[in-house]
Amino acid sequence: MSIEEIICIDPGHGGKDHGGGSNDQFKEKEMVLQISKEQKKHFERNGITVVLTRSNDEYLDSYERTLRVKRSQANYCISNHINAFNGKANGAETIHSIATNGKLAEGILKTLVNEGASYRRFFSKSGKSGKDYYFMHRMTGHVKTIIVEYGFADNKEDTDKIINDWKKYAEAVARYYIENVFDKTYIPEKEIASHNVKNLPKVRSFSKYPRLVKITEDVNAYEHPNLSKYSKMLREGTKLKVYGEGENGVWAAGGGLFFSKKYAVEIPQTIRTGGLTSSNVDEMENYFRKNNLEASVQFVGEGKNPHVLAKIKGGDYEKFCKWLDENNWWYKVM
Repeated sequence: MSIEEIICIDPGHGGKDHGGGSNDQFKEKEMVLQISKEQKKHFERNGITVVLTRSNDEYLDSYERTLRVKRSQANYCISNHINAFNGKANGAETIHSIATNGKLAEGILKTLVNEGASYRRFFSKSGKSGKDYYFMHRMTGHVKTIIVEYGFADNKEDTDKIINDWKKYAEAVARYYIENVFDKTYIPEKEIASHNVKNLPKVRSFSKYPRLVKITEDVNAYEHPNLSKYSKMLREGTKLKVYGEGENGVWAAGGGLFFSKKYAVEIPQTIRTGGLTSSNVDEMENYFRKNNLEASVQFVGEGKNPHVLAKIKGGDYEKFCKWLDENNWWYKVM
């Protein structure tokens, strides 16, 4: 995968800092925490790990807040806010670093407008030093942070929209990142809720003859065959046994893990048979020749107690083990 599937979400303000985007109906610090937790739910359902800078009513100064962003190991951060100005301004804004081209900020703004928010602007801003004006850009290192202002708390139209549509706004922003940054197919909440044991994608089992695969690049593993509910990351080079193959290009591994087949290759396993008679050896040679199996086969031990060492993978491995079982021949997977 090209991007580590982690995102940092920053609910602005907190604690003694109520936030300027507050009014009689909500405090900015509380509304943006709600939005952030809603986004977290959508990201995690789609297999993205989320790190929140705060998960409760906690005050963070600029140093501590940006330190948590940098320590999150994320490449991207959403900093959620509610605006305020003079009572006349309205609409959503997104703010990007002067070091970026603004395409991500523009895309997020447009997706909010599609959910009913008014379009105000996307922009970046420099300080007198020539560096980013906003500390969430200036002090977060390599992390690409977008400040999202969902509307103006001192504008009635915006306030009504935020109160009624904050969940829609939260999901829209999460979905935009999932589809356009992490390049994943978005799984809506209602789709997951409708799944049960009977209608999850089927897994074709070959658990008696587990195949061996090697992970070719870091890949997320999930708890369900539809690749939902993130479980863990499988690192490049990891070798593991897979016990089933899903309908949509998914491997089922031990421990109830599911991951995309495109990030793994099947590798050979060595099978050692028991002692063979001369007729057994002939039968074995005929079997490999007749079935045209891709295997490295070594007949070991002339005369007394000959046996076979076969390096074989994938479907051929499964066929060979099944054939040995049908003939009641002892064997061991090395």
